[in-house]
Amino acid sequence: MTARFAAVSVLALALGCGSSEAVARAPQPKVDRESIEIPAGSPQLAAILTTASTPRPAGTTKFTGRLAWDAERTVRVFSPVAGRVLRLDGELGASVPRDHALALIDSPDFGQAQSEMRQAQGNLVRAERAAVRLRDLVAHGAAASKDLEDAEADLVSARAEAARTQARLELYGAEHQPLDALFSLRTPIAGTIVERNASLGQEVRSDQMLASDPAALQPLFVVSDPSHLWVWLDVAEANLRSLKLGAPLAVRSQSDSDRVYEGRLDYVGAALDPATRTARVRGSLPNPDGSLKAEMYVTVDVIDPGAPSGVEVPSAAIIVAGEQHYVFVEQAPGSYLRRRVGVGPESDGHVAIVDGLDAGQRVVTTGNLFLEQLLDSTQRS
Repeated sequence: MTARFAAVSVLALALGCGSSEAVARAPQPKVDRESIEIPAGSPQLAAILTTASTPRPAGTTKFTGRLAWDAERTVRVFSPVAGRVLRLDGELGASVPRDHALALIDSPDFGQAQSEMRQAQGNLVRAERAAVRLRDLVAHGAAASKDLEDAEADLVSARAEAARTQARLELYGAEHQPLDALFSLRTPIAGTIVERNASLGQEVRSDQMLASDPAALQPLFVVSDPSHLWVWLDVAEANLRSLKLGAPLAVRSQSDSDRVYEGRLDYVGAALDPATRTARVRGSLPNPDGSLKAEMYVTVDVIDPGAPSGVEVPSAAIIVAGEQHYVFVEQAPGSYLRRRVGVGPESDGHVAIVDGLDAGQRVVTTGNLFLEQLLDSTQRS
């Protein structure tokens, strides 16, 4: 009732409430059940705006989406060692093969890891020789068996340490590199360098990805395949029923609104965001010529050919009374009929009407609460 009273008050101001006598002399609306007739020339008509309902293709729900790199074809490259960047071998926008060197880093930490591996290998050789020598001595009764047991235990420890240091360098991808403390930062996938935040002389850390500073949190490089993108949607709870995994997507960008990119719905979030009450929904689409860019905002039509067709109207045209939905249909200038309608999903400021309205019929979008108040006051009197 508060919203209706406000609508009537706004209408009164629009009509010029400063002259109560002019309002009293104005022709009065005629109300008959669900219809309202406002005489021509009535100032009340100036506050009532209508718009035509538009056809809605079968099973099409419109959303606004955001493009992003395909995470399954993207890698964010951080340095696993601390050091200083000596050389950059990856230019922004360049296509690079897998294992391509992106940067050369002078790293004392990496040099220490190389040194530990060499030392462990030397200790392993010495332990193996000691164990062989003691086995021969024990066999000839020239040494105690306890000494052999100690030598074999040392050999097990040396093998474990050699394996650990070797695995550490293999993790860095530099197990066969000479002892020079120069770490080569490489890309684990083939793709295009779409982001570069490294510069010559820059100091990098192995814990950079854990930093709380947003500037430090940035990866040194981002390598991706831009020929395939993801599109993210934030879908209201009421619209989730219209989504089906594998449903076709029709994606349009503002840069080329006439071109339609075909995609597919891949993922519907298992929970709603408690703040926005929306679910995260993801689709994928090919981008063979690279005309679409990550972080673009796009319009996305989710298509369900098996769903019923209908029309759509602006959300402002809908009046909710309990569990029922109504619109006021303009039958002729100044003549309005309240009609009950069946509604579908709402998106991008429009509501799908699946029953009760035909395409092209004009509905009231401004002043409908005033018309609703007229009906209510007549029914109560």
